[in-house]
Amino acid sequence: MASVKIILRTSKTLQNGQHPIVIRVIKDRKSKFMFTGKSSLKEHWDAVSGLPNKKHPLHKELVIYLKKKLLVAEAEVLELEKNDQHFTADNIKQALRRGKGRNNVFDFFDNIIDGYKKSGEIGNMTSFKSCKNALLKFLDGNRNLDFRDITPSFLTRYEQYHRGRGMMDSTIHFYIKNIKNLFVYAMKEKIVKADNDTFLLYDLSKFRIEPNHRAIGKDNIEAIFNYKAEELTNQSHALNFFKFSYYTWGMNMVDIAKLKWKNIENGRIVYIRSKNKRRHNISILPPVQAILDYYNEGRVPYPEDYIFPILDDKIYKTPLQQKYRQQYATKYTNKEIKKIAKELGMNFNLTTYMARHTFATNLQLMKIETGKIQQMLGHSSETTTQGYLDGIKNDDLDQAAMVLIA
Repeated sequence: MASVKIILRTSKTLQNGQHPIVIRVIKDRKSKFMFTGKSSLKEHWDAVSGLPNKKHPLHKELVIYLKKKLLVAEAEVLELEKNDQHFTADNIKQALRRGKGRNNVFDFFDNIIDGYKKSGEIGNMTSFKSCKNALLKFLDGNRNLDFRDITPSFLTRYEQYHRGRGMMDSTIHFYIKNIKNLFVYAMKEKIVKADNDTFLLYDLSKFRIEPNHRAIGKDNIEAIFNYKAEELTNQSHALNFFKFSYYTWGMNMVDIAKLKWKNIENGRIVYIRSKNKRRHNISILPPVQAILDYYNEGRVPYPEDYIFPILDDKIYKTPLQQKYRQQYATKYTNKEIKKIAKELGMNFNLTTYMARHTFATNLQLMKIETGKIQQMLGHSSETTTQGYLDGIKNDDLDQAAMVLIA
């Protein structure tokens, strides 16, 4: 049997004159010590209880902190005793070092965020960072949260907190779904037990988010496209991006920003969609060609040059800088096309996302087969349908897109 105890190691004295508070592990008459990160004067320590006495200026806080440390250490020892009959005090010390901070939700968030940052997965990084910040705000900045503290009742309170702030179901679902994803990662690291039932008892399916098909009528889309914006302004760029998206099968702003002249091949746009990594091969309709000519006028672009004035490798060098730049471009594009819609007397909140939905809706109204529209949108999650759609040739899809300018 191993013994675990918190002691004041009076044989060592720190620069502040206090002694380190350590976890002492004894196994087979051999001792190992783990520093807790805390210290105390000898007169502020109760050797019998292994805790600071009431004279300590931080008595209550320190007692809570050390008791939690002791519980973690005892749990590690129990786990070793359960799984391995032959272990030493050094094995226990190594297990405690591996487990240091691992049960803390925010420490684990930081590890996941840092991993995504290093791998260049900026979208995942920002999603987890947003979720972490929302949770931290709910706890008034208190980072003292372990995975075992996140229970169904905790999640219910968290949900009610967001509802009280007027948050929509889709956003609440996003925040709690990312906590669930964090649990999945923690299970893989064996920080959370595989049989943890937190998300069986707290059912995320109640947040059934109905898709919001935000499309606008053909008359409105024509009025927007006929709007005369001042040349080379944010508004003219925004209008071009919106129109380009509509005529390129609902291309999103991330992919518009990434397009380079090398993606233009024999009258077609060939690119890999960022969201699902699917290859798209799109015919260039006359309105699209007009936009390309607008950004190509008076210069001979290199294949590696970006088509649109959004990204610049000399300025936005890292994936994170590029991500923020793309977000800024989407923001100012939405801001400018909202102004256009308002000026035209339209009483809806126009966004770039609506170009994608309007493209699909207008094709549907023109009796284009749903299967063709799904492939043009690149809905890779519809695996069964996609298996059928993969057989549709590009010229069939090109013919479908031609209806937009008929």
